Amino acid sequence: MRVRGVPASNVPLGDHRAHMAWVPQNSPPVGGTVRDNLDIEQRGLPDDALLQALGDVGLFDSMGGDVLDRPVAVSGSNLSGGERQRLGVARALLSDRGMLLLDEPTSSLDAISAEGLSALLRERAGSKTIVMACHRLAEVRAFGKIILMEHGRIVDVGTHDELLDKCNLYRTLAAQQHAPT
Repeated sequence: MRVRGVPASNVPLGDHRAHMAWVPQNSPPVGGTVRDNLDIEQRGLPDDALLQALGDVGLFDSMGGDVLDRPVAVSGSNLSGGERQRLGVARALLSDRGMLLLDEPTSSLDAISAEGLSALLRERAGSKTIVMACHRLAEVRAFGKIILMEHGRIVDVGTHDELLDKCNLYRTLAAQQHAPT
């Protein structure tokens, strides 16, 4: 495997990490304000960029510009699970890293919000590498490569259509989830 044209084994771990933004399933906020959580690297990002990121992930749309000063508890107890997830994705998108590692980024979202966030990620996949753990096939069917795993092992790799054609497990999952075939 190559990373930016170099064999991955020749790239120091710190260099790999510098190009990745990770959003865990239960994305914990850092406390402070919404602004503090979005500009976690304290780069002085402009308010319009922060508000755009919030709008992109469908978070706090109706609250106006003062949403950036909204307090966020360290534990995130004043945010829903879906709000924590979307805040984490917005933060990752603002990091401008070339790779996003997302663990179940829509697990706490309703179907409409999940589809909106998935559409955003598909759009951004044109300029970033997105690695996403997901159990809902509807969210990944449009991605260029799906890696199907079972019990920690790779079962098959391909597009949605390729996997429907060649992989019994994928067809079974698609039927169970009523995913378009």
